[in-house]
Amino acid sequence: MKELIMVFFFFACAHNYAVDSFTFKHASLSDTGANQVFIEAQDLFLQSGFLSFQNPSFQADLFLGLDSLSFSLGENVISYQHNGAGVLSSLNSVSGTGLNVNYQKEHLISLSSQSLQINLAKSQVNIPQFSLRCEKNYTKVLRDFGLCLEVAKFYAPIINLDQLTTQKLQEAFPLGETKGIKDLEEISISIFNGQVYLTFKARFLFQWKVKVLGNASFNQENMTLNLKINSAKVGILSIKRTLLKKLAEANIKNVQVVGDTIQLKI
Repeated sequence: MKELIMVFFFFACAHNYAVDSFTFKHASLSDTGANQVFIEAQDLFLQSGFLSFQNPSFQADLFLGLDSLSFSLGENVISYQHNGAGVLSSLNSVSGTGLNVNYQKEHLISLSSQSLQINLAKSQVNIPQFSLRCEKNYTKVLRDFGLCLEVAKFYAPIINLDQLTTQKLQEAFPLGETKGIKDLEEISISIFNGQVYLTFKARFLFQWKVKVLGNASFNQENMTLNLKINSAKVGILSIKRTLLKKLAEANIKNVQVVGDTIQLKI
């Protein structure tokens, strides 16, 4: 089966076709050490031009390099090069269950998972469940990441933060005797035409809801996501200045604050 998939890719590349769409369901990702992730999934479907391929199951390996991500099917490898200086270069391992992917070139990116754990160089994020859907805005022609800056929706019931992140938040927002923020709840991100609306809840002495409005853009040349904060509030209280100041003081790797803009190097 792996050989058939690679024949499909080889023929598509030889005839200058890009993959127009692919889907798979119920994938499990297992960390096997040495920056390698083993993937098992069901209902694989690939299409490139007039070619299409489907199979009820497949297995593959994902290698997390300092400047590349490599997808391996047997002896055949498909690589994606990145700048080696952003979040992707800090990625140590990924694991999860129930991952569903639906990609339609220039039209749709849809991801959902029952659980996902991401380990970076100095932090860990656990997302028990999430969904992401990016769709085409028919007034513009955009590709890949551009879709998620035009019409997008992300939701996760809860995100568990690691001990180091919790400690940094506690140092940034010292409010008496508390163990700090360990979880973010009901995280929702809506994007339309680059305008971002973010909300989430966190318990810090009491539960409070944060609302953030801003504008997002992506610099393809240096692989940087820019989020300009227009407002950030808890209830009617503005926390914009405090949020930007504390985020800058936290000195988080790959994150920089320039004026009202948060820059994340991918």
